[in-house]
Formats: sequence, structure tokens, C-alpha cells
Amino acid sequence: MAGNFFKNETGNSLINKARNAIFVDMQRMVQKALNPENHHLSPIAKKRLNWMYELYHRQNGNISKAHRKLGISRQWLSAIKNEFEQSGKDPRSLEPDSRAPHDTSKRNRISKETENLILKVRKDSRNAWGKVKIARVLQRDYGVKVHPNTANNYLRLHKLINPKISLKNSNAWKAKKEREQNPQSASAKWRPPKAIKDYAPGALVERDIKFIPIPGKQLGPGLARDNFWSQHTFIDSFTRIRVLELTAGHTATDAVSCRRKIQARLPFEIASENSDNGNENNGTYHPIPTLFISTPMPQLRPTIRAWSGLIYKNAKEIFITADCGGSNGYRVKLWKTELQKLANELNKIIHVSYFPPGTSKWNKIEHRLFCFISKNWRGVPLIDRASVVSLIGSVKTKNGLVVKAKLDKTLYQKGIKVSSKELEAVKMEIDKFHGEWNYWIRPS
Repeated sequence: MAGNFFKNETGNSLINKARNAIFVDMQRMVQKALNPENHHLSPIAKKRLNWMYELYHRQNGNISKAHRKLGISRQWLSAIKNEFEQSGKDPRSLEPDSRAPHDTSKRNRISKETENLILKVRKDSRNAWGKVKIARVLQRDYGVKVHPNTANNYLRLHKLINPKISLKNSNAWKAKKEREQNPQSASAKWRPPKAIKDYAPGALVERDIKFIPIPGKQLGPGLARDNFWSQHTFIDSFTRIRVLELTAGHTATDAVSCRRKIQARLPFEIASENSDNGNENNGTYHPIPTLFISTPMPQLRPTIRAWSGLIYKNAKEIFITADCGGSNGYRVKLWKTELQKLANELNKIIHVSYFPPGTSKWNKIEHRLFCFISKNWRGVPLIDRASVVSLIGSVKTKNGLVVKAKLDKTLYQKGIKVSSKELEAVKMEIDKFHGEWNYWIRPS
């Protein structure tokens, strides 16, 4: 029975607790015996102090027994013992020697010309650029490769920057002021849901929307929204308070109105929301193939023409990569007819290739655009379309990514049917390899 008890998880946990208690008691005895003044020691010095306790208090100063017990060499233990005794048994003497070089006069340093260039670039920026930007400008404009830390060292040497008032500290000071004014919202703003789950009431609210059948309505085949209510559920992760609201409509306006009513009923402010998909972010967008083609979107025609006429004026084809499903799927007829209109307008060949089902994660736009958008609006409640457009349009990266977002208020017709004659009019050339996923559309 005893053997089986120590084999299960309960027995192992008790053994681990006993070992931890013994270790804590040993550390307390070592501190009391050899470090009575409680000097701050590094982990390495604490380990060596344990060796000295084993040597003096358990092995009675016998180095041969102590080095076998500890599993270290006799010479190493003897050297540490001599150094410890020469310092009057001061535990601070057990600290390891610094590995920094004592003489740095023979190091390879940058030339005086490069140093002057660093100061010049800093001066030309009106003392605004930091080490990373200065190093990038030196390599780009002057062909001089300098590490950002080297540039930072020379800026400090010439007293052009002050670490106490650096940009990082300035941002930290602003964040501190924001936390003092609104501690709940500011602290939860840029934290992922896992970190803010148990932070404070309202720091993270789980949101979900479900269709609830209306009593007395006859449910036919399919999903008719007129036969359902929308149930909006808000659950606070900290207090577990649950609030429900029913709406007859299913639009973004109804969702925003519902959120305001729920906010008025809650005893705290909602700092951030989390949902299982994008449909709960107050968006009621129906998949329409014409939405992705510039022909029925007059406000995007200048952008398309700029890309094709200025940036890619020598291009003979436009290459489009898309996922197999959705409004631009390979089976959608309207998508192909609208591509034909775009090819006629631009007078260019359009080459379309689809990612096979289940491989959309290899789409470059996921890693070059969407991931940065997700980082930018992480933890921010998307309560209206204006905030969504603003957060998408403010995405920038140090490598030069600039995102422009604009709200499209065009009304699109749903349920457009494409006849067989219209589909036959599309000048489509199918590739030999998986022609359903790879084809060209030529201008007519």
C-alpha cells in the first residue's frame, strides 16, 4: 500500500513539498550562519555559500569529504575556501569575477569620419532621430555600416542624448499618467485576453451573439432571419456577471445600440471585449463578389489606375492570389465576369491562382498585412465602423508598411444571377495544372 501511495500523483506532490521545505530550511540556516548581515548575493554566490556551509558545518572542514559530497573538484573547493577565509569569511567575496575586459584601449573603434557622420545625421534630424534610424540612414545614404548601439554610445559620449529623458521613458511616463487617470481601461488596453482575464471588473468582457427562435413562428427550410431574435450575451471575466439583451434587428446599428444598453446596466466600464469571431464586432457585411472588383466601386478606380499606370506601368499582367472559398472562390461565376470587366478597363491580362482548400494560411497577405492589423487593434473594443477604419489605417511598421483604409458606403445588389451566355463571354484560358485553380482572363 505504501509503495503504491508514493507512486501516484498525491504521493509525488507530498515528496516535492517535503523537498522544498528541506531546501528552504537549509537556505535559512546558511543565511543565519554565514550571512548574518543579509548581504545581497547573486545566484552563483549563494551556491558557493552553500558549499561553505557544507564544508564547515556538516563535514567539519574536511575538504576531501566535502568535495565528494558536493560533486566538485578538490582544487576548486580549496581555492574558494582560501578566498573566503582571506576575506574574513565575508560572503561578498564569493561573487564571481567580472568577465569584462580590464583594458579596452586596443579595441577596434570607428574612425573619426564615421563619428562625425553620426553627429551630422543626428544634427540634421534636429536631434530627433534615435540610434536605430541613424544607423539605417548611415548605411543607406553614406554606405557606412554602424551598429545602433555604437551610434548610441557616441551620442551619449557627446551628451546629445540623456537616458533619463529618452523616448522610452517619455512613453512610460505618458502611460503612467493614463493609468492614473483611468487605471482599469489603460491597464487592459494593450494586454492580451489571457493577461487581463482576472485583472479588474470590466477589464475583459466575453461577447457572443446567437439566434433565438421567436415563439409562435413557423420555421421553414433554411435560416430566415425574420423568424429569429439576436441574443447578445456579455460575460465579465472577473465578476462573472452575465447580461443578456434581445434585438429584433440584425444590423450593426442594432448591435451598437444593444451594447450601449448593456453598458448602462453594468456597474463598471467595459475596457475591452473578446469574441470568438469577427461577426460580433458590429459588422453585418454580406459576401458580394462585386465588392472586390474596382468596376462597381468608382471611389477605388483612381487607386487601381495609379497602381497599373504609374507604379506598374510596364506590367503586362495582374497576378491575383485568392482563397478557394468565399465571394472570390473559384466556383463563383459573378467573380469571373467582374474580372473580365476589370481586364477590359485596364487592358491587361489578369492571372488568378487559388490556394487549395486548407492552405490559406500560406497566403502572403496573412503575414504581411493582417497580422499587423490584428496587433494594432488588440484589446481595443470595435464598437463602430469609424474605430475599425481608424485602427486599420493607422498601421505602420519600421520596414515601411503603410496601410490606407476607407469606408465603402456603396450599396451593392445581392443575389445577382449570371447566365450561361455571360459566362461564355469571359475570355478565360485554363492552365494545364489544376485549371480550376489557375487561369488567365484576357481583355476582350
